[in-house]
Formats: sequence, C-alpha cells, structure tokens
Amino acid sequence: MIIADKKFLAEIDAKADALKEKIMNAKDEIEHTGTVYYFSNSGCDLNDGLSPDTAVQSLERFYSLPLKEGDTVLFERGGLWRGELYVRVKNITIAAYGEGEKPRFYGSLKNYAVPHEWVKTDKPNIWKYVRPFDIDIGHIVCNGKIHCIKKCLGHYGFNNTLDEVKNDLEFWCDRDDRNTLYFCSEQNPGERFFSIEMHRRISFFILRSGQGARLDNLCIKYVGVHGISCGSFNDLHVTNCEIGYIGGGIQYTKGTSDTRLGNGVEIYGLCNDYSVENCYIHDCYDAGVTHQSKSAYDYPLIMENIRYTDNLFERCIYSIEYFCDQPNRDDDMMKHVRMTGNICRYAGGFGWQRPNRVARHIQGGWLNCKRKYPAEDYIVEGNIFDRSIDTLVSISSVKDEHLPIMKGNTYIQYAGKNYGANFVPYDRYLPFDDETEKFIKETKGETDAVVAVVPEYDGMCD
Repeated sequence: MIIADKKFLAEIDAKADALKEKIMNAKDEIEHTGTVYYFSNSGCDLNDGLSPDTAVQSLERFYSLPLKEGDTVLFERGGLWRGELYVRVKNITIAAYGEGEKPRFYGSLKNYAVPHEWVKTDKPNIWKYVRPFDIDIGHIVCNGKIHCIKKCLGHYGFNNTLDEVKNDLEFWCDRDDRNTLYFCSEQNPGERFFSIEMHRRISFFILRSGQGARLDNLCIKYVGVHGISCGSFNDLHVTNCEIGYIGGGIQYTKGTSDTRLGNGVEIYGLCNDYSVENCYIHDCYDAGVTHQSKSAYDYPLIMENIRYTDNLFERCIYSIEYFCDQPNRDDDMMKHVRMTGNICRYAGGFGWQRPNRVARHIQGGWLNCKRKYPAEDYIVEGNIFDRSIDTLVSISSVKDEHLPIMKGNTYIQYAGKNYGANFVPYDRYLPFDDETEKFIKETKGETDAVVAVVPEYDGMCD
C-alpha cells in the first residue's frame, strides 16, 4: 500500500484542479435545433426572445414562450436568475451563450445580507429574519462558502425549541410559525456577512416531460432539494455544469425525527440514456448524482444506458448513489452502467450534519439490506476515490454477478476509516488497513488498482 504523502496528494490535487478548470471553462459547442430563445438580465419580457438583441429577461417569461419539442433556450453568460423552473417540453436544450462565467441559477430568492431585515431577539446572539419564509429553509451558506448548521427535530436530541439554538451559525425554522427563521450570530448577520443565501425547499430545474433534455454549461446553486430533478425519464444529458450547495430541506417528519434530502442531479424511476459528464458537483447534502427508485410499479423497474463520466465531485455525502428496487418483483434491472474517469473527493461536507453520519463515494448498498441492486454490464473504471470521513465505497447486491467490474481505480483513504464493501453477503464494512490492497487486487481481481493511505485525518472532509 502506498503512503499518500504530500507529493502524492499534490498530484491528485493537480488532476482535480485541471479537471475543474476544464469544466469551468467549457465552451458552448452544442448544435441547436428548433427555435432558439434567448434570456438576458438586460433583456425585456416584452421582447420575442428570438435573438440576443431581443432577449427576454425573467424566468416567468419562460412559461409564455411558444416552446415546442426540439427547441433551445439559451441564457446569457454572467447572468443570474433566482427561483425555480418547471420544464414540460420534450427534447429541449437549456444552455449558455455569450462570454464570461456560466449563467447562474440560484434557489435562494435574494441575498439576505441586509442588516435592517434582521431583528435582535431577547435571547443571547439570536436574530430573527424580519418576515416568515412560509417554506422550509434547508440550509444557509454565508460568504459563498461558510456552511451554517440547521437544527432539526430529533437530530442530536433537538426538541424544536428556540432555547436549544445556542451556538454560532446555528439556525432553526419554526414550522409552527410559518417557518420563521432564527439565526445565532455574534452580530447582526446582515452586517457580519456580505452574502447570505437561503436554501429554500425547492428544486431548481424540475423536468416533467419524461423525454429528452440537455442541460449544458449552467451553474446551479443554493437549492434546498435537488439541482435537477425528474421522475422516470429517457434521454437526459447534463454536461459542463457546476452544481453546488444543494439540499438540506426536510423531506418528511416520521415520529420524532426529521429526514432531510438533496441531490445534485436525480432521476427517480425508470430511465434510459442518462448521462452526467464533465460536471463539477460539490457540497450536496445527499448525492451528487443518482438514479434510484424503490416505488412499487406493476412493471419491471429498468434503468439502462447510464453514464457518469469525467466529473469532479467534492464534499458530497455520496458522490454517486443508486438503487434499483421495488417490492415483490424479481425482474428489475440496471443495464449498461458506466462510472468512468470521475474524481470523487472528500465525502462528507455539510451532509455530515445528518444523524446517521454516513458518507461514501459510491452508495449502492446498506449493511444487511435486502434490496436487490440487480445489474448487468456494470463497469466502474479509472476513477479516483479520494478520502471519506466515513466509508470509501459501499456496493451491494444479492448476487455476485450483479456487482460491478472494477478496473484501474485509485483508492485513497484515511488510516482508521473504512474501505467499505464490494461483496456478497453484504454484512460488514472492511476497514482501510494493510489488508485492503490485497482484497481489492487479489480477492476482487482489480490488479491495476492504486491503493494509498493518508496517515492522519486532515479536515478535508469537513
């Protein structure tokens, strides 16, 4: 086993930096079909949107465009749009035009760093936002990178009272009072920070046509549920995007505990021809990318032709998550799945606030879980799995032939943390120790794998 010293880790850093630069500077090279519509912050909603000079402006104007199957919608680089967008047109392209940074799409409705909108309460260091939100705030990010800490029912003994909000950067939404938000800060938050972005409990791009969507060169941030969300869907392609600071919203309350959610890109249900390629996906409460379902259908749950390729994942609880399972059927199947060339780093991040404290780069199984996770022609090749605050990979199925073929991957983990699992029966996690390389290369047959240990925890997964 290799010792991951400063030189070794610097080489991994250089590969990640090069991939990030490639993603962030990707050119607009999509060939557009159908009618092309243009959006610009300097546009006007009275325009027709048919050229950059007659661009429309607001997301609301999207719904009154005469969009047809096969059309394209382009947003100007350097622009910013806040809210959410329902897309019901088949075979649509949503992409960028112009020069500069990728067009930005924020779920946060405004920058809340406005001093007069924060009211001091009679409790020490507790500030109240001046108006109720009427929707759950899943997370708060300050100054573009500072993660706050949400107090949730049942998490670490929290009982949903303001008296329990005591530590700096903790916040709480009082759902009995229209989601009034309380924030613990040493001074007025609007004075302390130059930006405060609220993750409202919405997804940004909600795809509802079920057929055909290409999203390219977009920046999606500060969303309380999913960055890109759809149910059963065929022909979805997400390329050259940055998707970050996603999730934290409450999915449901069961008994005396809240469960939160938040994925960068999610298909929930059947899918065919689904790819996420050359994207930078970071700081997701749950998964960076996922195809999943455990709903009960009266037909097989088939997920096929899935490709996660050349992406950079950082600080997600799961870089990649999948499950293909429904009650009382034995003919569900994932087919032709490729996870190749990805750099998956620092599993953990703000998702470590979750009470079950799990993190890993591939989440495809749980200890002693009876889900089938059936798969054929499933290959995981040429990826870098770089450090996790918990477990590096978690791969399961009920049959050996459903496990992936692993080729040429690099495994980097802290001493004392877990490698995880990739075997049947799936009844334990393997520690990351002197036996890990033998297991990967000899037991699993991945003879070209690189296995490296980081001697001490360095805080990169926080």
